[in-house]
Amino acid sequence: MNNKNFKKIIEEAKSGQACIEYPGYYNLSIKGLSKIYERDSILQQIELRALYERKNSYSVALNHLVNEFHSICFYLDDYENKDHNKYTAADVDNFLNNKVTFDSKNSIQNLFKRRNNNDVSHPGTDELLSQGVTKEEYKKYKKVVGKCLNEILGEESLALVEL
Repeated sequence: MNNKNFKKIIEEAKSGQACIEYPGYYNLSIKGLSKIYERDSILQQIELRALYERKNSYSVALNHLVNEFHSICFYLDDYENKDHNKYTAADVDNFLNNKVTFDSKNSIQNLFKRRNNNDVSHPGTDELLSQGVTKEEYKKYKKVVGKCLNEILGEESLALVEL
């Protein structure tokens, strides 16, 4: 992935050379976005999520959405053990304490649970078959992620994410 162009756009916007206060990522301002745009692992997940959204493959897009949010939380968290592979959904949950509303935190917990009941992530069991993700369900979770990011990064505007 080549994120040099993306970084250049952000730098120009921050310096006032480009008139982009809200570049389109969950309605975050350039100020909020600058906290996460330097991480290649996050940018890769954004790119893959967007690709699978365009392909209408919402089960795969949901996996990338969870990975994207998980990575953002990891890099924003003051997590003591900075091993990305050991940063779990429980760590994300702890990070969200006192940063987001109860409803947002609960919705993110449901997002992680839903990913685990996604036919792309896990095959399911005889008792609980995994299910594909619908466009409507995906849009709901994507909106939740946007709202959470706005809460975490101290943004005043709520995310009004459209596919």
